[in-house]
Amino acid sequence: MDSDRAVVDYVGVGIGPANLSLAALAEGVPQLTGLSFDKKKEFRWHPGLMLEGATIQVSPVKDLVTLVDPTNPSSFLAYLAHHKRLYRFLTAGFDCVLRAEYDDYFRWASKRLPGLHFGNAVDSVEFLDGPGVFEVTTSSTSVRTRNVVLGVGLAPATPEQCRPHLGPTMIHASDYLNVRSGLAGKNVLVVGGGQTGAEIFLDLLNLDGSGAGSVTWASRRSNFLPLDDSPFINELFFPNYIQHFFALPEDMKSTLLNQQTLASDGIDMDTLNKVYKRLYEIQCLHRPGPTSSLMPGHELGAVVNNGQYWQVDLRNSISGAVDAVTADVVILCTGYRFAIPSFLDPVRDRLATTNDLLDIDENYAVHWDGPRENRIYLQNGARHTRGIADPNLSLLSWRSAKILNDILGYPLYDTESCDSAIDWEMQKPATSLSEYRGSAA
Repeated sequence: MDSDRAVVDYVGVGIGPANLSLAALAEGVPQLTGLSFDKKKEFRWHPGLMLEGATIQVSPVKDLVTLVDPTNPSSFLAYLAHHKRLYRFLTAGFDCVLRAEYDDYFRWASKRLPGLHFGNAVDSVEFLDGPGVFEVTTSSTSVRTRNVVLGVGLAPATPEQCRPHLGPTMIHASDYLNVRSGLAGKNVLVVGGGQTGAEIFLDLLNLDGSGAGSVTWASRRSNFLPLDDSPFINELFFPNYIQHFFALPEDMKSTLLNQQTLASDGIDMDTLNKVYKRLYEIQCLHRPGPTSSLMPGHELGAVVNNGQYWQVDLRNSISGAVDAVTADVVILCTGYRFAIPSFLDPVRDRLATTNDLLDIDENYAVHWDGPRENRIYLQNGARHTRGIADPNLSLLSWRSAKILNDILGYPLYDTESCDSAIDWEMQKPATSLSEYRGSAA
């Protein structure tokens, strides 16, 4: 009978770092059954930005599992030990871990964990009211589950005026390595003043001979600003602060997210120093390299293709003057955004949203009009309500542990507040931004 079909506890949709963390923490729970699906043939982490020498911007201890389960066999240290290079890694004294090595760590974990099915695109998620389960249909199978965990990641964000023109010469940064070999002698415009823009600009400066003829780097920020990696700012990535932020009124959340931009989207000092030194070599010591122009404080305006090159208007934020820049190739380092995936269309009208973003509870479960025992959880799509740490690797394991605890119905993992210098629990949230400002006057 149809009602006799096996039902698993959860199905993960998408296998990026978030749902990889979930699978790693779920591995040691014998009473928990789960499967995850991804359309990719194998695990891949930002393949278009795997630049030589690029590093991650967080401690390697903030891996898939360690912060909630330090003895888990899928930790970064376990990966190093498995490959017999733990001593050499420690002796090398890396200030930051190479992005390529962390990608290899993720790949290693994806191969050792059970229940991960690559090459299986999820086509639809629907809820069957009769048996009270979700049915997840993929390109090769269908599975019934009590819960669904969304881990599809973020989609490239591009300025509206650029979207009709996306193609081989107007690309998002996530496709950079796919076009780099064709940039020899070209005039390139890099748009975006964050870490990705800095890394691509530096890479273009370093491509001697086969590199671009000229490179312009534009940003609407007033300068090319550093990542704020100071200790008290780093407490914004603690569970304590995430819980505090979640309780704030919505207008205050928006204000704080704008204030905290450089805590997650600034440029690390090592990259900034490398850019500055490379410019010195080219401009002052006349070493080989492309001509370059740096244009902070400029907002992207009209974009026109005349058939041979792009004409891009950049408006000066101080004078209001418009500078027209011509480029053969435009690289948009304009970040990522969350979009509700189309496979949720069968249940879309049952999900609570605000401004096309999913509303979630403290355990990352989406508010919906279905049974309480059936949940859809959201990984890496709640920056608007969980704070700047949400798309970051820092709280990967903590968020997965919160979800697993909720699925199990008991606290298998300790996700309570940790020790911190700032007592966020003592800061009772104001009920509105105006009240907050009044109390600070």
